[in-house]
Amino acid sequence: MVDQVPADISDLKRLLEAISFDQSVVVVEGTSGTGKTTICKMAAKKISEVFPDVSVFWISSEQTFPEKVLKDIFSNLRSRAIIFIDNFSAFFFSIERLLEIDTPSVPKLLVLIDRTNIVNRHAKNARAIASSVFTTRKINEEDAKKILEKLRKNGPWAFLGSLRSDSERIRMILDKSNRDLLVGLREATEGRGYDEIVRSDYTSIESEQTRKVFLLILCGTVFRAGISRNTLYGASEYLGIGDKEVNESVSQFLAGMIYQRKGVYFGHHQLLAEYIITNLASKVEVLSCVDALIFSLSRFSPPLRRNAPGAESKLFVSVVNHEFLGRLFSNRRTDVINMLEKYEKYFEADALFLLQMALLEKALGGRYVDRALSRIQMALRLWPTSYQVINGAANIIFDTADAASDRITALQKMEQASDILRDQLEDQKTEAYAAVCLARGRIAVMSKWDVSGLRGEWGTIQKNLKAIQAKHPSNSEVASALRSLPLVVARATARNDRTV
Repeated sequence: MVDQVPADISDLKRLLEAISFDQSVVVVEGTSGTGKTTICKMAAKKISEVFPDVSVFWISSEQTFPEKVLKDIFSNLRSRAIIFIDNFSAFFFSIERLLEIDTPSVPKLLVLIDRTNIVNRHAKNARAIASSVFTTRKINEEDAKKILEKLRKNGPWAFLGSLRSDSERIRMILDKSNRDLLVGLREATEGRGYDEIVRSDYTSIESEQTRKVFLLILCGTVFRAGISRNTLYGASEYLGIGDKEVNESVSQFLAGMIYQRKGVYFGHHQLLAEYIITNLASKVEVLSCVDALIFSLSRFSPPLRRNAPGAESKLFVSVVNHEFLGRLFSNRRTDVINMLEKYEKYFEADALFLLQMALLEKALGGRYVDRALSRIQMALRLWPTSYQVINGAANIIFDTADAASDRITALQKMEQASDILRDQLEDQKTEAYAAVCLARGRIAVMSKWDVSGLRGEWGTIQKNLKAIQAKHPSNSEVASALRSLPLVVARATARNDRTV
């Protein structure tokens, strides 16, 4: 495809060489978020210009219901197509399921785009199903020379000017940009480290009101979710900050730290947002901001995933995520539960909210497990077809089985949890996740309450997992279960043999 495309940008040329209908999935990753997106948009434009017979699509997680858009494209293709999917990690599971059930009628190529660290965290399986992986390159020496010319004319030059030669200055730019071009250039030109730069920027915000407005925006940016103007105003009002103060904050005091796109606010960089929220900001203040965001979003009728606009829906899914809340407030989880309980009555018809709250209570254990069970059962009634709710319910019931006071109750609850997963095991789209949930849950309960039947149970489970692995070779959870569960079985049976 590259033969007919004039490309004087090396990364663009390399990417076009990597794109071919001999492949089905190409993953594009690297350290620079904007760099990858820009290169891929240029590639999409070039392909559209040179190959009018090829349908070119661009999808991003910022789009409303991207999974539905992608499914509609797959269903209605009539000619060769290249589908670029930016920020794909946010909904990779949906992409993977669609690929598994798709029967190709016309040639199509998916180009999946995201930052390397995000892929590592959320979508490792993408590389396994990719025909090829394309990595955008870091800046080279020629790039550094051009940057140096501009910095010499326009600054900042103080630190670079103190170095003895251009070769030292170029080396400084190249070495620092290995982290990320944006942050790396600041390190190189200011002579300060990443932590110090971010800390200095954050502590330079003198007004408490401006700091809270900043944190409200960053709570979304951590998940690359923007905050609409109306949601920001509503959350700020909840915190006692008026519209005038919000406008002054975003237009004056936070200039250079945030940006606005079509009425939606973002922090300038996801890594910076995550560092500030995790390491610098007061946990009490961040929790109050999460509280304010949920309050502001409660103006929409539940369930929000269906009734709120795309930006608000994505923000809601992000700020109530149990993993995010549990990790960020690891020592304050009861405070988080107390905060969420304020909205329980309002969101009683929102299965996603109930699911996340139940999973957070499950992680707390003890007296919270029964409350988690009650909540997940409500979520099941509201959304009985959701694999997330079904797996969550099964996991929680397995936990109650493990914590039961007697063997009969434990085994009854284990079978109840297993029954919930039956339909999921019959569906090719969800069988792998259901099988892992079933395997881990049953082995954990039987290791404690029915060791005599454990070896036979593991034999059956292992056979089923291997059959599923043959159908889903890239599923890391299945592989992990096959590695770890034999050790659980061996330890339990060894303990049992010693006591007998």
